[in-house]
Amino acid sequence: MAQPLLGLAEEVFDDLANRVDAICHSGALVDWMRPLEDYIGPNVVSTHEVLRLASRGCAKAVHLVSTISTLPKHMGLDLTEGDQEYGYGASKYIAERMMAAARWRGARASVYRLPYVTASTTTGCFRRDRGDFLHNLIVGSLEMGAFPSLDADMSAVLPIDYLSKTIVAVMTQNVHRIGWDFDFLNTRAPTCDDFFKLIGAVSGGKEIVTFSTWKQRALDYATGHPTSPLARITSVFDRYTDETAAGMFKGSSVGKHVFGSNDHPAPLMNEQFICTYLNRIKTVRISQLPNGT
Repeated sequence: MAQPLLGLAEEVFDDLANRVDAICHSGALVDWMRPLEDYIGPNVVSTHEVLRLASRGCAKAVHLVSTISTLPKHMGLDLTEGDQEYGYGASKYIAERMMAAARWRGARASVYRLPYVTASTTTGCFRRDRGDFLHNLIVGSLEMGAFPSLDADMSAVLPIDYLSKTIVAVMTQNVHRIGWDFDFLNTRAPTCDDFFKLIGAVSGGKEIVTFSTWKQRALDYATGHPTSPLARITSVFDRYTDETAAGMFKGSSVGKHVFGSNDHPAPLMNEQFICTYLNRIKTVRISQLPNGT
């Protein structure tokens, strides 16, 4: 993905350019805790090569899956190297500016800035690699037996199947919208406390404690369980306090074209969703045991 011509021979690249009529570029390195240089290849060079593909052969639309992490840059607020998301957010912002430049040159290019992505409402499937902050927080809190109390809602959280279906709908049905940039906002989202309480009730009575209490327990748990989900995200939550913890899930202001309300309404993240998610977590855990037992 980070190689010239996407790693393809030029004749294969040109043949592909003549056969496709749309490109959805959702490949990226997604990990908040790396330096900017780690993201240049997978997030910036790959976008350049996708735009090269779009510029060759028959005319085609380009759809870039980006991130809410770029919104501060669009609002005139700078990301600094001290910010946890500096490398990732900066790389995706560069990719977005490349899309804007291509649009200025006549390309039909759209950007979709995803919020926090959670499990599928239909299957409960979730991202299983180490870099998913939200999933690690939820699974880690389940393992530890307690969730943090957060004075925030989950309007910046949406299920993966909803997000993917919405993007596909624009690509294939709402083609008059191609060329716009889109943001997402879950206007039907529960508060963090209500969501965590529901997970706790469904999973067998996990408690909700103050953030500072939860953080200390989580740090102690991570020390004793260095390969646990909580250990993977300590560098993120360790910098928050009771007063600032709500910022972990605070979304940025959104732009002109927003999905999640009347336009492609967001699904409910209710007890049915949580049961589906927890059942999938249980299934994955069982499959990882020796002999699957």
